[in-house]
Amino acid sequence: MGALRRRYRMSDFVCHLAMGTLLVASSLQVCAQGGGNTSFLAPRQFAAIAHSTGTHEFILFGGTEADGTVTTDETWVWSGKGLNLQMPTRHPESRIFAGIAYDNDRREVVLFGGTDEHSRRTTSTPWVFLRKYPDIPLAAGTQAFYGDTWIWDGKDWTQRNPSQAPSERDGQEMAYDAARKQVVLFGGVDEHVGKYLNETWVWDGSNWKMMKPINVPPGRHLQAMAYDPDHQQIVMFGGMTTGERPLDDTWIWDGSDWKRAEPSGTLPEARFEAGMGYDPIEKKIVLISGDVMDSSGGGSPANDAWTWDGSDWKKLARLEFEQISDFSKFNPRDADRALIVNASSTPVIWVPTKRRF
Repeated sequence: MGALRRRYRMSDFVCHLAMGTLLVASSLQVCAQGGGNTSFLAPRQFAAIAHSTGTHEFILFGGTEADGTVTTDETWVWSGKGLNLQMPTRHPESRIFAGIAYDNDRREVVLFGGTDEHSRRTTSTPWVFLRKYPDIPLAAGTQAFYGDTWIWDGKDWTQRNPSQAPSERDGQEMAYDAARKQVVLFGGVDEHVGKYLNETWVWDGSNWKMMKPINVPPGRHLQAMAYDPDHQQIVMFGGMTTGERPLDDTWIWDGSDWKRAEPSGTLPEARFEAGMGYDPIEKKIVLISGDVMDSSGGGSPANDAWTWDGSDWKKLARLEFEQISDFSKFNPRDADRALIVNASSTPVIWVPTKRRF
């Protein structure tokens, strides 16, 4: 993935997941029947996935196929009607590691940035930065870094052209702040300056604004972020920072400033690419899996779960979740509480089995 970090692949067990509000990426392999046509989604990694609370659907865009040689520009919707390939008139270019979030008030998906290691582009634009390589471990080619903003309205993609926007980047995380009706973006990797970013941007539906908080978390990418409606704040945990070092810090965004939380007791192990979302029934943030560093310096699945109550983390037992393997019997309204993990490139749905954690 360029000069700053390696490519991490976790399709053999847990890749990424989400609960309620956000699914960061996926490695799905599903056959679904919808509208009289069978849709097939090949094994995929590093896609952008958002959960629509309005329609109880998951919207997936892009990603790379299992061998990493093909980056896609496909849009898929996973709903009560199955998993279906969409045919929008317009759509973003192929990419991985894009930021994505569902805007619940405007009922639209917001997608920003990302990268394509196998770009067919030949020229840069104001929102695309091209870099030629060889760059180990990549073969010779062109890598595109995007700084564009797209909106999915349920039927089509529309590119927005705001007067200001974050620079081209990938691995940034986004979450919707319902109290302030804006999408919050933090971090990512900017290849122009060659570092992990610590910028905070907000999207109000028409324009991006760079915030100037007094307290700023260390730059990072591939962290977990989710909105906590009970405390009206965004919770951010972990990610990868300079030196390919995973983080174990917890930060709170209140709409104008970041504050590092100081939880007591046992904390989740430092990790990146974890899933996180809010459970509307249990009224807690849930953090799931992600990758921790193994002895070889690579990523290995954490395969654990934690809740955040606004002050402290609590580790959960796996027995507190029930696996649903028959997707045809999956109630799409359960998507609001579902945890999606990937085992051997096949999606597995888990839902809480207890009313209270």
